[in-house]
Amino acid sequence: MTYLHEGRLDKAQAAAEGLTRRTPKNPAAYNVLGAVRIHARDSAGARVASEKAQQLDPSFLPAVGNLARLDLAQGRPDQAKARFQSLLAKDPKNTGASLGLVRLLVQIQAKPEEIRKVLETAI
Repeated sequence: MTYLHEGRLDKAQAAAEGLTRRTPKNPAAYNVLGAVRIHARDSAGARVASEKAQQLDPSFLPAVGNLARLDLAQGRPDQAKARFQSLLAKDPKNTGASLGLVRLLVQIQAKPEEIRKVLETAI
């Protein structure tokens, strides 16, 4: 991530790929790779990496967030919303997922009642 902040995308890509090779069962490694690919504007590669992270751990919130961001960028807000709702169906007390859904709802300009309902459930 330091390489990304420094604008050294090639180094960030190499480091992230190395991390996934060294720790192939770690969803965080694939999430880092997905984030690097998002910065590289490689939506397809970012989606593959983020889906791999979620496959390794279906409740891994950072991967859900990345996938939702990719869904939004591709004009699929309902699919983005469904990702958070699916996670909340499995774990209704997941505050991070609730707040992620709220941020998404605000971003897509959902009705205030819908946003309020999610917030009240989270509280």
